[in-house]
Amino acid sequence: MRNIARNHHYVPQFYLKGFSDPNLQNEQLHVIDKGERRHFVTTAPNIAVQRDFNRINIPGHSMDEIERQLAQIEGKVATVLRSIAENATLPEDDADMDYLIVFVAILAANNPQIRERLINRDREISRQMMQSLVTSREVYESRLSDLGMEDRIGYEAARAFVESENYTINVEDPFGYYLAVVFNGLYETVLPVFSTMDWSLVIAEEGETDFVCSDLPAVLFKVVNLIPHLQLPYTITSAGLILPNKATQINNTTESLELTMPLNPRMAIYATTFPTGYRMSPAYINKRTIDASTRHIYCSNLDFKFCDNEVMKSGWNLVDV
Repeated sequence: MRNIARNHHYVPQFYLKGFSDPNLQNEQLHVIDKGERRHFVTTAPNIAVQRDFNRINIPGHSMDEIERQLAQIEGKVATVLRSIAENATLPEDDADMDYLIVFVAILAANNPQIRERLINRDREISRQMMQSLVTSREVYESRLSDLGMEDRIGYEAARAFVESENYTINVEDPFGYYLAVVFNGLYETVLPVFSTMDWSLVIAEEGETDFVCSDLPAVLFKVVNLIPHLQLPYTITSAGLILPNKATQINNTTESLELTMPLNPRMAIYATTFPTGYRMSPAYINKRTIDASTRHIYCSNLDFKFCDNEVMKSGWNLVDV
């Protein structure tokens, strides 16, 4: 009988190994717990993993079917990332670029942070439904009747219980509902947006910091862009008169999406829906990676730099030594 995978990495092991410390054995890497401000060393199998994270429970399908399909994608992407590291350029082959974009999209969408947001959304919906049920005795009795339910506790007790908020709403997902929600959103929303973005490779130059990784490495940001233009020093009225103006700069704004993701300690992806030719610095990309992380930052050493409110800091500033 085939072994069923139960430990599912939401950040793949092959990708994490790219951030290992070459001075350590067994491809170990450094982990910073930013909440506890501590640092430890471990290997990729021990991090960014959650039991049955990609599990499904559908008749006729193995519970690890999605996990195995993801492994096939990761096998293709591993080859693409090696090529990028060797050639210092993004893939010219459309199929390879598509695999890379799909991989980035999966990391951006299928992670515990997004999963928890969906669960919290449903908890809040359930809480609001309970509150609406006890707005009045008439509503309470009418809805129980519609549902064919027997009133075992009475309206006053039900209302007191709901208003006390002394309860916990547990959300279980035995069939992989939230996994389906994430992947439907990925194919219907995320990938169409990603296909319109301008993708570029940021390479750390000599003297610049290494890139760091995290438990949420593909980071999306909404950015407000200023589009300056110079007001002409005159105005032509509807009557054809030319009136003098003081030359001033007027700024229009537009919103865009930006994405950053480290590929290895010396290379990262930068994608945007509003290309300007701007090169984002490794220190600033590191700041985005650190801020977006749920808990852990992964790196080959703690000497990396990040720009925090125009102040350059290092990984050592994130731990209590």
